[in-house]
Amino acid sequence: MKDQAPLFCVRKWSEDKQSFKLGYIDAGGQWIIESEYDRADDFQEGVAVVEKEGKKFLINEKNEMIFEVPDNVNLSSFSEGLAVAYSEVQPRRFQYGYMNRFGEFVVPLEYEKAEPFREGRGVLQSSETKKWGAVDSSGKLVIPHKFLNGIYFRDGIGGYTRRKI
Repeated sequence: MKDQAPLFCVRKWSEDKQSFKLGYIDAGGQWIIESEYDRADDFQEGVAVVEKEGKKFLINEKNEMIFEVPDNVNLSSFSEGLAVAYSEVQPRRFQYGYMNRFGEFVVPLEYEKAEPFREGRGVLQSSETKKWGAVDSSGKLVIPHKFLNGIYFRDGIGGYTRRKI
């Protein structure tokens, strides 16, 4: 895929302050996607989450809708083709998983916390044990939930902090 210049999310100025909508411009200030959204995230990996009239969508850089995000689900930015998905199950209590660019849950919303994918791994905290483990991009558990702190990956190596109990 050819590298494209980044798009920047901006709010179009409105004298009446009633039509403050978000759109996207290129590095030269030209409108690429006209301001029509109530909320808009930055593009990551060629996609962005936007909201219009109470509905959330994933769009591409041509402003084509890829899928509608379920009402009770929020998405973080995409990393390695997956986004952290989360839903509030009780006031101030969330469950996490991962969603792909087709709107499919690769990992269901059943974890206490989740970190963005890095080096082919997504790090999750078990809701049951509160320990951390990791899944691959297919959702398969590749590192069991046995670590007290989150795991991080760099240069193909997973690291964690060891604590005495």
